[in-house]
Amino acid sequence: EFESTAQFAALDRAQVSLALLPLLQKQIVIDKVSLHGMQLRYQRDAEGKSNIDDLIKQDSATKEAEASNTSDKQMRFDIEGVDIAQSSFEIDDQKSALKGRIQNLNLNTGKIGDKNKTPVKFSAQFQFDKPKAEAKIEINTQLRFDIEQKSLDLQDLKTQIAGKLATDPFDLQIDTTALFLSAVESKSEQIKLSAKLSGAQELNAQVVLNKFLMQDKNLSIAELNLQAQSKQAGASKQFTLKSNVKMALDTQIVQLPQLAIQIKLNDPKLAQAEIVLPIHGQLSANLKDKSLNSTLDAKFDETKLHTTVQVQDFSNPAISFKVDIDKLNLDRYIKNSAEPTKADNSKEEDLNLAALKSLKLDGLIRIGALQVKNLKINQVQLPLKADQGKITM
Repeated sequence: EFESTAQFAALDRAQVSLALLPLLQKQIVIDKVSLHGMQLRYQRDAEGKSNIDDLIKQDSATKEAEASNTSDKQMRFDIEGVDIAQSSFEIDDQKSALKGRIQNLNLNTGKIGDKNKTPVKFSAQFQFDKPKAEAKIEINTQLRFDIEQKSLDLQDLKTQIAGKLATDPFDLQIDTTALFLSAVESKSEQIKLSAKLSGAQELNAQVVLNKFLMQDKNLSIAELNLQAQSKQAGASKQFTLKSNVKMALDTQIVQLPQLAIQIKLNDPKLAQAEIVLPIHGQLSANLKDKSLNSTLDAKFDETKLHTTVQVQDFSNPAISFKVDIDKLNLDRYIKNSAEPTKADNSKEEDLNLAALKSLKLDGLIRIGALQVKNLKINQVQLPLKADQGKITM
């Protein structure tokens, strides 16, 4: 470390060789680069001062010298391969509340050169205290780059991540047959993400991005397809979402103009064991202002529903909503059993209501005709407010 006896970096073994004659022809030819047992440590305090500031700092004279030495002619280079093995990276970032260690880091490539396709394999283990998580990641792909076009082409990309979130195991996989990246355009015919979370509640999810395109400060996805399913205590929930996606990168406004959602509930404790809720609408989010607006309509069984939702400030959200329901028959869904309830001697867990302390909610639910326990009520209005831990209805 700078002006310190603390270790910043260490290396067990390194090997690299450079061919001199190709330099005369503006070519760099390097044999296989080998780094074994590399250890790095990164620290940043709450004010943003880090232990690498002295390494990345450049004065104006150095920048001018580099600019004057830059040739208009592109320099070509070739590397026979890169081999990084058994390396580690320790991070303690107080500003981002990130603390942990990346270890057993391995990177192996074939020949790296301009317009040359090469296999790339990467693996590492993550162990973090903030946030509490541990995972093993493996990436396999075929990589090709073009220096003149400033582009990168990834083919047959497969990323697998397995680990734990708190105490629950999870698996994550990202696949695409081709992903093209450049300063002008980035695109892929399809990107698929699959996730599985195990534990007390089992969750399976899959996200498919069809015809992903980023061009002229605009991002578009022809179809976003999200499917999720969870199971717990004999009940299951299925969630499906489809929409095209538009995003202006300069204003950071995201739009889902043709939102189609389906929620399917299967629960033997309900009078109607299966409930299907088809929902249609649109959603718009401003990531710069951290705001969201949504309008949704649903029609299920004998009920029609219309709702509007606005959210301000994602970090400390203030949520306002209005829900209009023409009629709702809860007797259709609530099982009315004449059998006496069996005594449950199991110990009840305390409800954790800590999240309600920061909840800001202002909403209104209106129901034209409500039926529950054979009691019929008309023109129901239910205002709902929450602020600073206090909820009023």
